[in-house]
Order: sequence, then structure tokens, then C-alpha cells
Amino acid sequence: MTITIQVDYRLEDVDMNTCVVENICREDYPDFCDAYISYAEYTDGTPLTDVELEKLNDESGDWINQYCLEDGI
Repeated sequence: MTITIQVDYRLEDVDMNTCVVENICREDYPDFCDAYISYAEYTDGTPLTDVELEKLNDESGDWINQYCLEDGI
């Protein structure tokens, strides 16, 4: 039995300034393949659910990498 969960959100609705990126390891430079967003909020202040965070992480690899390069280390 497979359960499919539909996640309806727009990346534009996420306040990227609220993102908390974890597991930033200097040994992963320049890829930072283990880094991920552990917390984020919508622009209205509502926290993303675990399912929404998973989708955000899947869609935001370039943003995470750039964050790690500029702010994370």
C-alpha cells in the first residue's frame, strides 16, 4: 500500500530569511551535500511542516549551497 501526500505550497511564499540550515560541514566544501533546512516559515509566520520542509529541501539545493558558501562557514 502506497500513501501519497500532496503538498500545496509555493516557494515564493516561504520567507527564506527564517530558514535554519543545519549539518554544515567544512569537509563537504564546496558541495555541502549533508546540509539541510531544518526550519522555515511562510511569509505570514506559519512554520512549515516536516513534509513541506522535505519538499523545500528537495527544491532548494542551490540556495542551501549558496547559503553555506556565504553565511554558513
